[in-house]
Amino acid sequence: MLPIVSRRLIFPLHELLLGRRTPRYVRELEQSQWLAPTDIRTLQRAKLGALLRHAAATTRFYCERFERAGIDVKGPDSLNALARVPPLDKPLIPRCSDDMFWRNAPGGLVRPHPRPSSADPLTTSFDRLPL
Repeated sequence: MLPIVSRRLIFPLHELLLGRRTPRYVRELEQSQWLAPTDIRTLQRAKLGALLRHAAATTRFYCERFERAGIDVKGPDSLNALARVPPLDKPLIPRCSDDMFWRNAPGGLVRPHPRPSSADPLTTSFDRLPL
């Protein structure tokens, strides 16, 4: 009984109070797990396409990177096109970080406190957009 109450009442209420959309994502994942492989591939393409369009529209770095790779983010085959984008390397990130972030992210950007490390720490930011 307790797992059902927790899953259907406590967890959704907790996420609602925090302003998160997690229960919606859980429902989507529970439904999509039963899709046929071709439908999963279609869903992957749609979600990746939306992610690439968002990155190109909100960050100068990714907009230019996709253009240099010859990727049309509005094109139908973003999964295959993504293979043409060179991978990021650690030295590139600090040099281009000003152009990599969505400056108008809802809630602003947050820089976490880096943990002590013997290596060069990679400092990044994340947004406060509720999941």
